[in-house]
Amino acid sequence: MNYLYIGRLEESKGIIKLLKLWRGLDLKFKLSIIGDGQLLSYLQSEFKMKNVTFLGKCSRIEVGNHIASAKYLIQPSLWYETFGLTIIEAMSYGVPVIGFKIGTRMDFIKEKYNGFFINDENFLEVMNTSYDYVEYEKMCSNSKIFAKNFNSDESLKMQEKIYVEVLREKH
Repeated sequence: MNYLYIGRLEESKGIIKLLKLWRGLDLKFKLSIIGDGQLLSYLQSEFKMKNVTFLGKCSRIEVGNHIASAKYLIQPSLWYETFGLTIIEAMSYGVPVIGFKIGTRMDFIKEKYNGFFINDENFLEVMNTSYDYVEYEKMCSNSKIFAKNFNSDESLKMQEKIYVEVLREKH
């Protein structure tokens, strides 16, 4: 598996835009799509491509297995997401992320450190760069390192630090 999309199949998640752009790629770029939603039937009929596979809704374990075997996670949401859970999950497996430069993705994806940013104009260039990226193994390591900032122990430490600072300011 090369590239993986995980999410609801609705227009705001950027799946239509992604698949339209995907049409311009060489067949060596394989995209697996995990998810269900109002657009499933439409997407399956409108975007019948040899290099795109619709996996439907998967169990948590199946999703983890797919992430672990992916080269990249693609996060094309067109909306400002409040938190990038799938981004952090992928990175915790050492899987870099490619996404549109919108909202909190700018807090998680660090260009050429743990992923890439795409837009309509640079999509083909970035995807071609990602395929045989020279620093890919380093990017995978960086992804794991970055994701550790969001494990429960680190999150609790950050929360505790914030609470202590707030209490100090009140006194």
